[in-house]
Amino acid sequence: MVANGVSLRAVQQIGGWTSLRMVERYAHADDAEHARAVRVTHAHTEAATKTVTADSAAAAGSADSDSSNS
Repeated sequence: MVANGVSLRAVQQIGGWTSLRMVERYAHADDAEHARAVRVTHAHTEAATKTVTADSAAAAGSADSDSSNS
């Protein structure tokens, strides 16, 4: 279920386990799942970095135009 995007908390409740530790015991993430997690995390990091960089550039451009108008 987790490999298909279901949260660990939902799996815990469906399985009737009282702790996430028990979910971890039976989750059995394999190498392919680890690789997918790294790809997803990397994609999110890249997207966030591009957004921050674009926002920073826009703010710098705005600051430059403000200082030249003074």
